This record gives sequence, structure tokens and C-alpha cells, in this order.
Amino acid sequence: MKKPLRLFFSLIVISILVAAFLMYERINSPDGRTGRVLLWLREPQEHRDWAVQAGESCQGSPFIQPTDGFIGYLWNDSFRPGHHHQGLDIFGGEQAGVTPVMTAYDGYLTRLPEWKSTVIVRIPEDPL
Repeated sequence: MKKPLRLFFSLIVISILVAAFLMYERINSPDGRTGRVLLWLREPQEHRDWAVQAGESCQGSPFIQPTDGFIGYLWNDSFRPGHHHQGLDIFGGEQAGVTPVMTAYDGYLTRLPEWKSTVIVRIPEDPL
């Protein structure tokens, strides 16, 4: 392989490794969203001030908080290119099946049998 071509491929490999390292650091940083989720999951009792309370709402919002817990991921967050999250992920800080959940607005609470700890609130007529 000619020297310029080898140099080009070496730069590509180094760029990919640097990008992967930076993504790993961002995901696992306590300052990043995933880092905070991991801190919450490891020790929810240490971070109760991060939690929302079921039944509360933000000023002017038609929705209520459906459960107690930490809002880890938000609508439109992106976990991979071309994919955008379609809701809010609220981590209760308890074992699966223990945290009570209510609908945030008139709609349907869905939980499929194969889901360990997930429910979806479907709101047919979103007021927003």
C-alpha cells in the first residue's frame, strides 16, 4: 500500500477510536444524562432531590407526572443516528413492578407481558 493511502486509513482509524472514546466518556460522565441515570439507579436514595412526584405538574402544563422518580430521558433525545425518543423515561428507583403509575392525561396505560418494567401512556388527543 502506498504511503499516502496508508496514512489516510490510519487517520480514519484514529478518528473512529477518538470518536468512540469521546462518546463513551460522554455517556458515562456523571454530568451527562446517562451518567445521571446510572447514579440514580445505583443510589436513588442519595439523589431524591432529582425526583418528580406523581400527580404534580409543571406550571401551565395539561399533564401530571405519572409516577414518582427521576426523569432520565426526554422526548426527542437521540440514542443513535436517525432515531429520536418518543416519550419520557422516568426511573422509579425501585424493583420492577413496584412503582405505581397513573396516566398523565386522559389516555391508555399499556404494559405488554414481555416488558420487565415499562409502561406506555398513549394519549389519543394530545392537547399540545
